[in-house]
Amino acid sequence: MSKFSENSKVRELLDDPDAKKVLEEYIPALAKSSQIEVVSGMALKKVLNFPQAQMTPEKKQEVYDALAALG
Repeated sequence: MSKFSENSKVRELLDDPDAKKVLEEYIPALAKSSQIEVVSGMALKKVLNFPQAQMTPEKKQEVYDALAALG
């Protein structure tokens, strides 16, 4: 079972080098966002559902799958 999922907090993901690479690849604007402190305590799923994220269901699943693959 992966240590990361759609329910992982954004801060946990950004604090892990491998998970951060996944976020930077699929959601490059997230880590650079001026709102990062606001969303860092939220679950990734919640953040990706914001309209500003502009994420399709397929793209969200790609992110979740890439995080799950980290082990």
